[in-house]
Amino acid sequence: MSLPWTLGGAVCGALVALGMWFAERPSSAPASAAAASPTPPRSTIAADHVAPAATPQLDLVHDASTARATVEVEPAADPLAGLIAFGRISDPDCRPIQARLVLEDDDANLKSTDSAADGGWALLGLAPGPHRLSVTAKGFVGLEESIELPARAQWQRDFVLARALSIPVRFEDAEGVALEVAPFSEDPASFLCVVGTDDPPRAVLPGVRSRTASRYGAGTFEGRGDDRAPPDLGERHQGLLRLNAAPPLWASLVYRDVVLETRELVGDESELVFVVDLQTLADQCSEVRVRVVDATTGALLEEVALAHPSGGRSIEAARRGNQMVFTDVPPGTLDLVGGGLVGAGDFEWIERSVQIPPRSLVDLGTIEVRPRIEWTARVVDTSGEPLDLQVEAARPQILAGVGDLDQRVSTRPDADGRSTFNHLGAGRTLLRVGGKDGWARIAREVETSAQSEIELVVPRGTEVVFPFLLAPGETYVVAGEDGLPLLAGSYLRRQTWLVPGRYTLTRRGADGVSTAQPFNVGTDRTVVRWEQR
Repeated sequence: MSLPWTLGGAVCGALVALGMWFAERPSSAPASAAAASPTPPRSTIAADHVAPAATPQLDLVHDASTARATVEVEPAADPLAGLIAFGRISDPDCRPIQARLVLEDDDANLKSTDSAADGGWALLGLAPGPHRLSVTAKGFVGLEESIELPARAQWQRDFVLARALSIPVRFEDAEGVALEVAPFSEDPASFLCVVGTDDPPRAVLPGVRSRTASRYGAGTFEGRGDDRAPPDLGERHQGLLRLNAAPPLWASLVYRDVVLETRELVGDESELVFVVDLQTLADQCSEVRVRVVDATTGALLEEVALAHPSGGRSIEAARRGNQMVFTDVPPGTLDLVGGGLVGAGDFEWIERSVQIPPRSLVDLGTIEVRPRIEWTARVVDTSGEPLDLQVEAARPQILAGVGDLDQRVSTRPDADGRSTFNHLGAGRTLLRVGGKDGWARIAREVETSAQSEIELVVPRGTEVVFPFLLAPGETYVVAGEDGLPLLAGSYLRRQTWLVPGRYTLTRRGADGVSTAQPFNVGTDRTVVRWEQR
């Protein structure tokens, strides 16, 4: 039987659903699968398949005698239609895998798709030339490869992903008794997790700020502490480490972000058993001191807390002289909250990211807060028409640094482009808006007062792409020539829009070392690549 598809139908199907549907392949593994599972297992790519130069239409033909699907594609008559790439993703036993496939060209243009239930995938509108390809799927070894797409109408490639290790994890005391780990408990054992990495880690794994390192480095830990353990794990174990790379790897027992023990994985492990001394966990805790005061009177405000990593109750502080003191604070990244967020309703909100090292005394100094006021910001384009763009506001005086700009107040505008703020005090305030849908990202520092209205004029901008990821624990700042941070935080946006000019990208590593790189933006799309130094 033959099912004709038009090229337009193929385009629609690939964009709307899950790629191209292929009929069932034979149960025997393809030739590439035989080489796909050495020890340790590696994912492989089948040889390229290039279709004949001329065929009448796109047909999906099923031959019942061989149970094989063949695809014929009409060459693209319109150069704008581009190349059609397709294929199938399977495991070494030829069973289909639902995976994510991403192609990135030298200009940092991304195209991605998820394979269908039968493993078939398709991408349309591709340009010939060099690309970076990645294929990832839960429970399988990921694949990354540099490829060259041919100057043809179509390109076919099948992928065979090797299964990754999934290792049950057990935490026990010196007597061999399993530690009790209850979901979202505040017991220290509930914050234990196991992290897989490509290299032996340092004493601290920066960037592990969640309850457990649910996904970090070379694997995913599904533990009872955050209620993510697989239902069939069994009572003997407290979690499952699902790796996404092939050994040799390293598995580390981690309390919050402190590495307690590291082992090399060679690929034959059936389980991981870690002996844990609960007193060792208690010894990792620190003391934190802070003064939050009324900026007008200097009076100490006692409404301050550290957001507990469980997401439940906060860690409470006790007054000691003219300071508020937190004791038994676990290591890692917590959020200092105060003012109107925790009961001092007349004062502005405080939310500051705080990195707590193990076994330390941390003094956060004095933070001055002001009474809350209400004011508005109106966003318009260069002709005065209102824009539906979210405004972000932060008072630099209550932040520790530009990396804390993740902690800010933001509101959605009304139909006239107005956003109302009532969570901050009067004074110097950083406003940021734009950076999406072609509107330029702008930053302004203003003086706010009660009932004031600030107009923000947002022009069209040039697309700017940052085709790289930050390392765990890194923060970044993108600033203009005036030094105001346009973008900042721990998650680098891949795409934004900026007005033409000169900018600086600064990256601050987990070790505190900062590196700056200037870049220029003109009227053409700009790709900012990080230059290794």
